[in-house]
Amino acid sequence: MIGSLTLSGGENGRPWRLACGAVVDAGQLCVGLTPHEAVARVSSLFSLCGTAHAIAATRALGLTEMDAACHDGVRLEIMRDHALALLLEWPRWLGLPPARDLLARLMHLKAHDPAACAGLRRELTGTSADIAGFDLPGLGQWLESAREPHAPVLVTVLAWLRERLCADWGRVSLPPLQAGDIEAAFGAGHDAPPTPRDAGILPDHMDTPVIRALIGAEGGSLFVRLMARVVDLLAYLHPTSQALFSRAAALSPHLPGIGVARAARGIVTHRAVVRQGRVTQYAILSPTFWHVAPGGLLPRIAAGLPVDGPRRPWLARLMLSCVNPCVPVTVEEG
Repeated sequence: MIGSLTLSGGENGRPWRLACGAVVDAGQLCVGLTPHEAVARVSSLFSLCGTAHAIAATRALGLTEMDAACHDGVRLEIMRDHALALLLEWPRWLGLPPARDLLARLMHLKAHDPAACAGLRRELTGTSADIAGFDLPGLGQWLESAREPHAPVLVTVLAWLRERLCADWGRVSLPPLQAGDIEAAFGAGHDAPPTPRDAGILPDHMDTPVIRALIGAEGGSLFVRLMARVVDLLAYLHPTSQALFSRAAALSPHLPGIGVARAARGIVTHRAVVRQGRVTQYAILSPTFWHVAPGGLLPRIAAGLPVDGPRRPWLARLMLSCVNPCVPVTVEEG
């Protein structure tokens, strides 16, 4: 996995530059453990997506009896990650008041509470309508509601962004991650750059009406990827959200020792070798592994953003938020 990232440039005509820090191979910390100990170790190592990594670990280690028990936890993990960005970080970056009370209720949501989920969806969006089912005119009408008194912060933020983000900013289209890509990456090791792929959340929503309409109009723009985080949060606040785990399950290659799971940031993958009850090899690929590679999602988005002017600071933050790296990122001036 990548240890850290540094984003620099973006002014005086200089393009954005992305530098990766030292690679930390967290999988090595599982070598010598029993499979159950390895799952516990993995879930404690990853503070942001620990439950998703635990699911990938159980699949890689063949502990299928533990898999189902993690699903409620990963659903809450995903919702909370998106909620922090949408209700706290995005408003703060744009100089708007955050929705702290709503955020607190989302952070303390119980997994099996359909009534609470429905109420939170209405508070987030200001409507009982299915945002994911909108066409472009419907999306436009919904964003117009930001002009009304007491409009939800989420609607206000999205309307602000829709007015200011050009459709070609950060426009990138990469093939979604496939099982063959995962097998090839594990075979090549961390030192070999992977084939550029989209390992994020957008491929899970390509058939969602509002995302399909936006991509048809402007491709995989910065706004489309930010909107995908909104759709993802709303999807996990729905009783049928288990369907969003199906892509990760289908990605699991038909080889022993490889496990795939869905996290807030996209697809996490583990590979394990167990001999005589002990882990002898362990490797982990996060979505960031794919997205920071040469020609990957983040460098391509950075190349498609303006580099000068007062927009630079908040564009840099939004660019990072739409990719959602799972490692610390330093943004340097100049």
